[in-house]
Amino acid sequence: MTVQTFMPPNRASLSNCFITLTRLLILCQALISLSIFAQPAQFPNFTDSKAPDGESTKHTVDSLLTSEEKAFIAHSKPLTVCSVSLSAGPDSSLDIVRLITRQTGLNFKPSTPLSWPEGLKNLANKKCDVLPWATETEPRKQTMNFTTPYARIVRVVVTRHAQPFIPDIIHHIDKVFVVEFNNAVIEQLREKYPGIKLVHTAHTSDSLDMVIDGNAFASIANLYSVSHLFNNRSIKSLKIAGSLPSAFDDIVSLSTRKEDAILHSILQKSIQTIDPRAINNFLSQGATLKFETGFDYQLLWQISGAATLVLVIFFWWNRRLSALNEKLAKAHSELAIKSMELEALSITDPLTKIFNRLKMDQVLITELNRAERYRRPLSIIMIDLDHFKRINDNYGHIIGDLVLFRAAQELRNNLRHNDLLGRWGGEEFLVICPEADSNEATTVAEKLRNSLKSTRFDQVKQVTASFGLTTWQPGDTQQQIITRADNALYEAKRLGRDRVVFQKTND
Repeated sequence: MTVQTFMPPNRASLSNCFITLTRLLILCQALISLSIFAQPAQFPNFTDSKAPDGESTKHTVDSLLTSEEKAFIAHSKPLTVCSVSLSAGPDSSLDIVRLITRQTGLNFKPSTPLSWPEGLKNLANKKCDVLPWATETEPRKQTMNFTTPYARIVRVVVTRHAQPFIPDIIHHIDKVFVVEFNNAVIEQLREKYPGIKLVHTAHTSDSLDMVIDGNAFASIANLYSVSHLFNNRSIKSLKIAGSLPSAFDDIVSLSTRKEDAILHSILQKSIQTIDPRAINNFLSQGATLKFETGFDYQLLWQISGAATLVLVIFFWWNRRLSALNEKLAKAHSELAIKSMELEALSITDPLTKIFNRLKMDQVLITELNRAERYRRPLSIIMIDLDHFKRINDNYGHIIGDLVLFRAAQELRNNLRHNDLLGRWGGEEFLVICPEADSNEATTVAEKLRNSLKSTRFDQVKQVTASFGLTTWQPGDTQQQIITRADNALYEAKRLGRDRVVFQKTND
C-alpha cells in the first residue's frame, strides 16, 4: 500500500505553503488516529487451568475427543473446505482450517474457488463441508453451526487518495458504498445508517475496482482481505481512509451444516486448544501495509522568512509519519485478531470462574440433541452445598464467596476430561456428563462428594454437598431432565444431605 505525503510549498506563493501544511496535518492526524489492525486475542481459558502446585494442565485435542469423534476421524473421507476469501489467496481457506485442526488427524481438500454467496450455497447443498471466515447471524444459525470465533478483524473504509480521513461514514451517507454480497455487515450498516446507499459485488477485489473506476465512493471490507489485495496488486490510487467502530468488526468462525454435529464438536475442540499466536502469525503473513513517505529537501532552501516555521512543523509531522510507518511495518505480529475477552466473560461466572448458567443451558441443549440423534448415554448431576445459608449468616458473605470459589475449583479438578461444570445459581452447580450412564455418573458424583467433604476450608473447616443425579431418557426435554435432577437433589437433602440420589423417571 502506498500513501503519498503532501510536498512542501512551492516557490509560487507562501499562502500555498500554508494550505499544503493544513492538508498535511489533517492527513497525519488521520493516520495517527486510525487503528487499522486488530490486537492479539485472548481466547476463553477453557483448557488451560492451574493445578494446586501451579503447573499447567493444558489438554490436547485428543484428550477432549469422545470415542465417537475419534471413530468419525478414523473413518472420514477427505472433507471439502469452501475456498472463499480469495482476496487473501486461493489457499487461505484450506490453510486456516488445516492450521486449526492439525492435531485431529482430519483430512481436507479445497473446493473450486468460490465467492462468498457461492460458499454459503455450496455448504447448504453439501458440495463442501466446512466454511471458514463465517460470521454468526441469527438467520444462519437456523441451518449452520458456528465454532467459538478464532479471529476478530477490523473493517476499514477504502477510498481514492484525494479523500481526507473519514472519522465516521455518517458524514458521507449520501454517497455510494460497495460491500461484498451476502456479507453479515450489510444488515448492520442499514440498521446503524438508515438510507445508506449500498452496492454489492461478488469479491472484495471487484469492490476496489469500482472505487478506482469512480463508480463508488468507498469500499467497506475487512482489513485481512484489503491488506492482501494492496500487497499483491499495484493499487496506487487507493488508501485506507478510516475504519468502522468495533461493533462492525468481522468476527469469524468455522461453520458447518446443522446436522454435522460431530464434525462441529471436533472443530470446536480444536479451536479451544490452538495457541492464538499461531492464528495471529497465519493472518499476518503477507498482510503488512506499508506507507512510503517523501520530503523534497531541495525546496527547503527556497523558502524564507515566515515559511521557515512552516517547514519546521512540516518536518516534525513527517517524523511522526515515519514512526507510524515503523509501527505498520510490524503489523505482521499484531494484525487481524482483536481481544476475545468479551466472549470469555459472556460464558463465565465472575465469582467462581467456571461456566455460567447461560453457557450450561447452551451445552445441555446441544448434548440432548446429540443423545437423541445418536442414542448415546448422557447424565447430569445437580449439586447444592449443604447449610450454605448458615455459612453466610455465621461468617459473612465474603467468606461465603470464598467457599463458593474453593468448592467450584475442587469440583472442577475432580471431573473427567469430557465433563462440564457450571454454576446454576446461588450455591447450586450443574455437571453435564456426556457418554456417561447411571453407573459412571454415580461414580463421578461420589468422587466429587468425597473430595469436597475431605477438603479443608480455612474458616468453615468442612463443607458437604447433596447430589441429585439423573440420566437422559428418549424424548427428554431440557425441562424434564433438569426437573428430575432437582427432585433427586431434594430427596438427597430430605434423607439427611451429604449423599447422592439417583432418579431415573419423571415420577
